[in-house]
Amino acid sequence: MSKYTDGKVITSATGQLKWDSGDGVVTINTPGTQGYVGFAHGKSMELGDLTITPATNYASILITAADVKKTLADDNRVLISAIARNSNSGFRILTLDNKTIVDNGKAPIMLEPVKAEITFKNRNVKQVNILDHDGNETGASLPVVSGTGKWIGGQFTIDSAKDHAIYYEVLFAQ
Repeated sequence: MSKYTDGKVITSATGQLKWDSGDGVVTINTPGTQGYVGFAHGKSMELGDLTITPATNYASILITAADVKKTLADDNRVLISAIARNSNSGFRILTLDNKTIVDNGKAPIMLEPVKAEITFKNRNVKQVNILDHDGNETGASLPVVSGTGKWIGGQFTIDSAKDHAIYYEVLFAQ
């Protein structure tokens, strides 16, 4: 493992996965999926095709090309999933050991909100659609700041509390 370890960071043989055990965050940086899971503590995540700047302490934000044969650099449509801590309403654990489940709770599932700014580096974002929990369009979209001058790209903020969503669809200008 020593050749894959640098301090508290373990990097996969391909370099596409990194686990920072000090911060408690795993980053995914493949051509088809980029994002992170863990405690980002507001630090910007510079990935191959985009940057994620979370305002939420803990989250899982994954951005994936919709077409399995394409990448984030060339697909016309990508999907975002953004979720944080969650549990059934009424879920309780034994406070002495924080391991023993006292009550599994019941629906509805309570979701901690996720907020993050996402910037695509080399793609012009045309539209960001808010999807429902089944992945269907809701008819609502997010405002996008387009690149200006020499900067090509698109920047937008997801806010699951405001948007009532955990899924988003990003469409790119041709």
